[in-house]
Amino acid sequence: MPTSRFELSAIKNKVKREEVARRKKKAKTQAKLQKRVALVKLEANDPAAKKVRVGSILFYKSQRLIPNLRNV
Repeated sequence: MPTSRFELSAIKNKVKREEVARRKKKAKTQAKLQKRVALVKLEANDPAAKKVRVGSILFYKSQRLIPNLRNV
């Protein structure tokens, strides 16, 4: 998402500010959706990619168990 030329707080008109904020939020959610769709397509074509992603998530979660955190 490209950076805007100005901050939302710099817009004095409430209606315009809300419109700009709504457009930014919609663009952000669309970008996230496109990223998820691309990931699903990739994993549909290559099941090994899904195993790698899920495996790394499980590895990270297993490292954050309470007994392991006590030793830090």
